[in-house]
Amino acid sequence: YKAIIPLIKPYSWDPVFVEWEAALHGGVQPWQLLQPILGRPLITSTINFFYNLWFFVMYAVLFWQAFSLRNPRLRMQFYLTFISTWILLGNVCATLFSSVGPCYYGRVFEGGNIFQPLMEYLWAANEMFPVWSLGIQEMLWEAYEVGGNSIAQGISAMPSMHVSVAFLFAILGWRTGRALGVALTVFASLIMIGSVHLGWHYAIDGYAAIAGTWFIWWAIGRLLNRNDCNNECENIDQEIDAP
Repeated sequence: YKAIIPLIKPYSWDPVFVEWEAALHGGVQPWQLLQPILGRPLITSTINFFYNLWFFVMYAVLFWQAFSLRNPRLRMQFYLTFISTWILLGNVCATLFSSVGPCYYGRVFEGGNIFQPLMEYLWAANEMFPVWSLGIQEMLWEAYEVGGNSIAQGISAMPSMHVSVAFLFAILGWRTGRALGVALTVFASLIMIGSVHLGWHYAIDGYAAIAGTWFIWWAIGRLLNRNDCNNECENIDQEIDAP
């Protein structure tokens, strides 16, 4: 579905997001704020390592929860939230706010490309230490140009599902244990930073993902609480009616 988003709604929101980014961050783009701190090839490559590690962490957490019997209620809330975020954020919102992200901005929109210096830095850093995101970005762009629509293809920036899923893992971590909560929060922070520094997303893509994921988690929790309450009431009624 992600691959056919531009067929449903052509990419158009990026210029708006660029204006919002500047308005929220003192007139500059977030990558410009991060560059003096992170703009070193080794640091960039390290951040990219953790950004790519997201896929392995995701499958590890899914596998862990699939066989975890410690807290069935928590597991149910996690899985329903995980599925709902992909549907509501990754499909519905991604279509409504169809956008390509900083790394493709200059290829889609005419005029000045404020992200060109970032992309030039990333390619230069890649000459010293591997920046794997660049190869993936090129692969996705080639698939977009030829109309590819297979799994793991498609371009979409708003909201960031990398940030959404990582944030959900942090929520799950804190409800499982302090150490795991801290570890997954650090991981989610690296994903948020990496999404901007590597040119994949605008910062507001991450902000929207965090807010949306939290709301979905909360709403599903309320629904599960109501279901638990109804089940308890039914059990009480059955006990009262029992001879």
